[in-house]
Amino acid sequence: MTTPHLQNPARLKNGTTYLIKGKDRGLSAWYYISVPRHQQRLFEEYIAAGNTDLSRYGTLLESGWGKEPPEDVRARMEQM
Repeated sequence: MTTPHLQNPARLKNGTTYLIKGKDRGLSAWYYISVPRHQQRLFEEYIAAGNTDLSRYGTLLESGWGKEPPEDVRARMEQM
């Protein structure tokens, strides 16, 4: 299994959910992850350092292939 390349996380307005985009096995992928407030700084530093184990600091909520998540997923995550 290859290591995904992730871009900087974008925090949603609820303050605890992040949208992360990147490449996994050469394909575009996206991930929504919930990170507790007390872990957010560590999570952002962890991802910025090139680490890719998203579950280390949070819970994976949704993921999929493509450059952007589908609108229904995006809307559901924005409402959380």
